[in-house]
This record gives sequence, structure tokens and C-alpha cells, in this order.
Amino acid sequence: MRPEGVEITGAAAENCDSPFCNAGVTGPRYGNGKVEDMLQIKRIEINTAVEENLAEASVEVRLWADAGQPAFLCAQLLSPDGGEADRILPVSVEEEMDFCMQISPVRLWNPEEAFLYDLVLELRDEKMQLLGTTAKKVGFYRWEEKDGARLLNGVRPVRRAFLAKGWESLSGEELRAYLAEKRRAHYNTVVAKKADRAKEEICLEYGICVEYENSRIEHDALAEQAARAEYRAALAGEDANQAARAECGAALAGEDANRTARAEHAPANPDFELSVTQQGVLIENHCVYANASQYDLAYSLIHNGKILMDGRKKADVPPGQGRFVELPYPALWEPGEYLYRAALLQKTDTAWAQKGFEEAAGETLILNAFAGQPV
Repeated sequence: MRPEGVEITGAAAENCDSPFCNAGVTGPRYGNGKVEDMLQIKRIEINTAVEENLAEASVEVRLWADAGQPAFLCAQLLSPDGGEADRILPVSVEEEMDFCMQISPVRLWNPEEAFLYDLVLELRDEKMQLLGTTAKKVGFYRWEEKDGARLLNGVRPVRRAFLAKGWESLSGEELRAYLAEKRRAHYNTVVAKKADRAKEEICLEYGICVEYENSRIEHDALAEQAARAEYRAALAGEDANQAARAECGAALAGEDANRTARAEHAPANPDFELSVTQQGVLIENHCVYANASQYDLAYSLIHNGKILMDGRKKADVPPGQGRFVELPYPALWEPGEYLYRAALLQKTDTAWAQKGFEEAAGETLILNAFAGQPV
């Protein structure tokens, strides 16, 4: 049940710097959630629910605090762009307390987009002076069984699973590095033996679902790993192609060549296919949820190691569809080979990759055999 708000008036309101106070400034205050020798949040449990219409959702929060002195709790639910979805006005802190927040319309989490909200909690004293803050990531999604299929947000997702070897021993930065590597290799499901709520929450940031003791998913994970091993073995024998890919990646990325060249030579992204011609690029979007527009479409024409032309365009290709995007193409007057390349790049930093990371790419080789004869 949502608690009643407490109106802050008088000197306390005048001195309050919280976004929750009547006279306060806007915007959250982030911190580590702990202030020495002062009231602090000791434990938080978060449970989310999405309605059948997939447009409304709620989050139930239960927390335990060191209520050794009178204090108030404030809460905000924020989208990544800072927009406020819901708030709880200052309420008196108890050693154990719970509250519920609603959001409508809600943007749902899925492995392809990994959209998360920020739940920001503030503890303040009677004068509304800050005692401590805590921020938690919250994802809204709905699993359900229908006609023998397991659906995520009303759609059957495509699983690319891996087995969580050494999962139990990983924590902190090691766990995050492990998940980032798997996500860059286009895995979206981890099969673990033992339930771990804290790891599940971190996996949400990387667009990774967690499964436990599921023989079918585990079988798929083993088959997927075997197929990838075969792919990598084949790729390792193509030194010339590897060198060409790295060279093209370096030319396209410029100062960020290390991100685009993909030294690890991860398999191609199964969510997208890019077929490049002189006129443009055909983008086939095999995603279930994501539009290709969440990436930048970068293109580059390269000759003798030099970039003759490059640029970026928007690629509006809904999930499950394919569209041809026209790209500019200059006349070629010098003889030789020209490489025309297109790629989908991350628009912003994510938990698993930085802005500019190459998610998918395609290229074509164009031969101009005669000088002075444009292709």
C-alpha cells in the first residue's frame, strides 16, 4: 500500500535541498547509501509486476533501516533520461517498512534493449538534511506460459544461452567483465545451477536472462557453445580475412579502432544482416523487440587504406523486417579496389560496450579497372 506523504513546511521546507520537498530543487542526489554514524538503509528487497496489458507496472519495495533517530524516506523512480515516473513524498522511517510505486505507461525490459529505471532512495532528518542515498536499477518485464511456449512481454524470445561456469565464485568487477564479454558475443541467457538474486539484478543491466535447472535451455546452451567453437576454429584459419576485417574496422573507427576491429573476432551478430551495394545497404532485422534505429548506421568508402567518404544515417527497421537504406556514393576515377562498408554502432555507452561499439557490419568490394572511368 502506498504511504501517505508528509508535507514539509516552515524552516525545514526553506532549508530543504531535496527534490521531494515543496520548496526543494529538482533532480536526484546519488550516493553510496551509507553515512558513518548516521541512519542508513541496511537491506532492500525489490519486486516488480507488469499488468497483462503490458502498459502498466508496479514496483514493491521493502527495506530495513537503522532507525536510531527520527528520519524521513523519499523515493523517486526515474527513466534513464531523468524523467520522473513516480515518487513517494517524505514518510517517517521505521526499522522495517514497505511501499509501492506505479508507472503507466511503462517501458519494458528485454534482452535486446535492456531498458532500466533508477529507483533513488533518500534518508533525511527532521530538518530535511541528507543522511544518505541509495540508487538501484529496476527492470519491468512479464514472463508467462501460453500454448506450451514461454513468452517474455507477450513474445517468444530467441535464446542464445551459455553455461555459467564458475558463476558462484564471481562477484563485483569480475562478474561484470564476464557478463560484458558474453553480451558482446551476442549471448542473452545464462544457465546457472543456483539461484542468486543479486546476480540476477546485475544480469538485467547486460540484457541477459537467467535460467535455473532447465534441461531444454541447458541443452540449447551446450549446442550453441559447440557451434560457436566450430565457427571460431574456421575463422582462425582465415588469416587474410581477419586482417582485412581488422583493417576495415580501423579505418572506419579512426581513433576507436580497438573497439571496431574486434580483436576477439566474435561471431557475427545473429540479430542483424547487412548486405552492402553501391546504392546502399539492405538491413534485415531478426530481432524480436528492438528497432535498428537504436543504433547509428555508419558507412565508409575506403581506397588504398584511405577513407574517401564516410557518414552516418538513421536506420528505421522494425523487428522482424528488412529495409533498403540508400547511401551516398561518389564517382570513382582512380583504378583499383574500393571497399564500401556499413555498420550498426552503439549510440550511447552501455554496461557491456562503449559508444561506437560495432554491433553488426557488412561490406562489398568494388573494382574499378580503368583510370578515368567512373564506376
